Amino acid sequence: MLLVALIWILYAVRIYGLEPCLFRHLRRRAKRRTSQLKRRELEEIHHAHIEYSLLVTYLVLPTVAQAQFKGLNCLTLESGRQYLRVDTSVDCSFESRDYQLMLGITIPFILLYQAIPIVWFYTLYTNRERLNPPVTDARRAYEKRAKDRSVAHLRFLFSDYRCSGYYYEVLDMYRRIFLLGLLPFIEVPVVRAAFGCMFAALSCFLFREWLPYYSVTANSLALAAQFQILLTFSGAFTVLSSDFNYNDDLLALGLVVTNVIIVPWMTWMGMRTMAKHEAHDERTCKLQTQLLKDKTADRDKFEAAWGRLRAAADGVEAEEQVLDGAAKLADLHHHKPMQQREYGPNGFDELIAEAVSAEDAMHDTMRGFVETMGGHYDRGPLKNKERIMEKTYSDYGTYYE
Repeated sequence: MLLVALIWILYAVRIYGLEPCLFRHLRRRAKRRTSQLKRRELEEIHHAHIEYSLLVTYLVLPTVAQAQFKGLNCLTLESGRQYLRVDTSVDCSFESRDYQLMLGITIPFILLYQAIPIVWFYTLYTNRERLNPPVTDARRAYEKRAKDRSVAHLRFLFSDYRCSGYYYEVLDMYRRIFLLGLLPFIEVPVVRAAFGCMFAALSCFLFREWLPYYSVTANSLALAAQFQILLTFSGAFTVLSSDFNYNDDLLALGLVVTNVIIVPWMTWMGMRTMAKHEAHDERTCKLQTQLLKDKTADRDKFEAAWGRLRAAADGVEAEEQVLDGAAKLADLHHHKPMQQREYGPNGFDELIAEAVSAEDAMHDTMRGFVETMGGHYDRGPLKNKERIMEKTYSDYGTYYE
């Protein structure tokens, strides 16, 4: 534990730039010896050291935190005296020198180790623009992040997660620390099991809503593991509670059946649901790609049409010709346009019905106008009610119902 703490202190000092004179001196000597190395090689060595330091802390943190919290977990006897649960020879009293010594050692190390995920989050957050690229397509953002060499040394902290959930490992680490280190402080076993059930149920709900992993399979397996934890605490609550009449053999059989049948079934259901989400995302990606292609094609067509107009201008500037045509169009349609009428309580439905009745005539008119000007007209669909409500609210701040 002392070795890991030393490694962590060195890493934290390096991250926050608090190197004392000794470290600066050692770095100067190292620079002289490695002056022949290329800058990229030095950067790779630096990233490798950070990666291995973070990996060591990641591997030992849950186990060490569990052992540290055991040093604070005391057992209360009927007499009212408290003794350390893992070593009943130690009196949990500030009058005991052994207990004072243990607190003096344990509490600083607890603070040190519990700060590890916070430094993880700080390191990830400072690189958030690279870990969560501002790309609309989730697949492209994930691929771009995977190819970014500047955050490769942090990859084991975020590589399995979606770009928007790059910091989930920090939350999951504290979840494990709570289950392993803090939950045992509840002395009454049945109450401990009840709190475990509530916390596991909350974890299942949040995980199911969030689904932080990028892979569908990883999300399914992790969700199944969350449900297994919930079922285990539920079984413990059933055993410890005196309000339930149960048979040991039936309870054991039920737990086995649950883990062998129900959990795989939930995994399959989760995979099917997430596969639908993935198919939806893929379809959205294709539509966005096609939209970009259509925009490019429209721009090329506009440039070509503008070039023809400029070539046939006969000495008149193309801009002037367009403005003159717009002025003539305004003269032809000089009457005041009909104002929008007011709608009743079912305003959106009435608006959609009116749009449907006028749709064919509007498209025929627009098609004739566009084709007369040498263009190509593609008929688009009407917006549905949900989209109209969304745009109304976003533009005006109300639904006008």
